[in-house]
Amino acid sequence: LLPGLAMARALKLRCSGEELLAVALGVGLASSNVMFTLAGYAGVSWLYGLLPAGSACYLAWHSYLGRAGRKQVAAKTGPAASILIVPVVALAAGMLLQMPVHAVDFTPDAAGGLRLVVPPDGTLHVAIVSELSRAWPPRNPFVGDQLLVYHYSTELAAAVLCKFLGLAPAAVSLRLLPTLFMTLAVLAVFAFIKRLTGSRAVALVAPLLVLLGEDFSFLPGLWQGSSGVWSAQYFASPAVFGLYFVNPNLPALAAFFCGLVGLNHAFRNGRTRWGWLALTAALLSLAGAYKVFFGMQL
Repeated sequence: LLPGLAMARALKLRCSGEELLAVALGVGLASSNVMFTLAGYAGVSWLYGLLPAGSACYLAWHSYLGRAGRKQVAAKTGPAASILIVPVVALAAGMLLQMPVHAVDFTPDAAGGLRLVVPPDGTLHVAIVSELSRAWPPRNPFVGDQLLVYHYSTELAAAVLCKFLGLAPAAVSLRLLPTLFMTLAVLAVFAFIKRLTGSRAVALVAPLLVLLGEDFSFLPGLWQGSSGVWSAQYFASPAVFGLYFVNPNLPALAAFFCGLVGLNHAFRNGRTRWGWLALTAALLSLAGAYKVFFGMQL
């Protein structure tokens, strides 16, 4: 968050509170990935520490000089909207608890015993995080003599927490980061739809439709009483389904909507705002780095 806030203040961005929080988190994740990669190639771990330390010093310096970001954030979000976004975040993120891959390590079996939950995707991503935390360039965790050929931007954020805070890769990859990404996605969708429509009510409903709506496939699903995966059954595209498993689609979706917020600001009222445009490029690049299909579509 600190690098994103520092960049927002340096560029003198003007936006609402939820927009600033969403964009700052997105830009912070992008800058964190870049710095961790540079530190890895340089072979100097402490180089990464310059990013949060430098950002904190810059923010403190700005505050000391009386140039803190009061003028950069136009307070357009009333307390009601700020409070109501909390249950929306809780509902969307709480759905992660319904998935054994995120909430538990063991589940009961028919014989009354316990069965170890070993999701293939989760195992892959946790193994990549472990590899990124200990060596650079990362190697294939299952074939040690081969370099890793995979888009691992999502795992870079987890590797930072594991390497510098000593957190367990499984806890970070399967619990902490999915909750953060889901929260960021809700904030970003809310901020973009509110700016697009000017309606807080519509903006509060929009994240639920994006993250739970299954492309409105719930309408025929409920009508027919289907027990299948509705978006896959009716549209052959289980996009929402993948958001609740260990899939880079979730952080890519969050970064994408953060980029849409920046894009709206960059060309607002027919003027080009280069600071916003630069951050938008970083956010949309992050979306493509998280999930290559997002990059191809962009």
